[in-house]
Amino acid sequence: MITEERQKELEVLIRQSKPGEGVACKVGEMEFVQQKMAVKTAVDAATKIEPDPNFPLWAPYKDKKGKLRFDLIPPEMDKAWAEVGTFGIQKLKEKGVQNPERNWERGLKLVEDCLASAKRHINEWEMGLNADKESNLNPLKHALWWLAGMVTLIERGRIDLDDRPNKKEK
Repeated sequence: MITEERQKELEVLIRQSKPGEGVACKVGEMEFVQQKMAVKTAVDAATKIEPDPNFPLWAPYKDKKGKLRFDLIPPEMDKAWAEVGTFGIQKLKEKGVQNPERNWERGLKLVEDCLASAKRHINEWEMGLNADKESNLNPLKHALWWLAGMVTLIERGRIDLDDRPNKKEK
């Protein structure tokens, strides 16, 4: 039986070993070392990277290169967007709008509707207002909603909604 401390020592030696090198160990440790060396060889071959000496050999490897980091979006931003969206749905329902959940996607102009609303809310905040008069939410949360809506419509190719007076082609 190999102690946990000895296993860690052996793993360090295995990580530090170069391809084709062996690791000196006692007879009772051979099976453990062979298993870990096989894992190291497989990981090295599959990833073609030098193993990180601080990374356990048995830990899974996930290639994240070139992937978007959605984990960097703060939950407070998601919550703010949901708060404004929820308030907007209630407001539109009270006005009798059918299917208000996706109303903003139906064709709001980028400047006249989205940018103007975002700027009004930013202006409210700049002037010291910390809560919107209708929703009681921070005006910056509303600005976030409208700017995100603009980006979404642009990303979806809704050039028919681009009402900038001085827009340039490409």
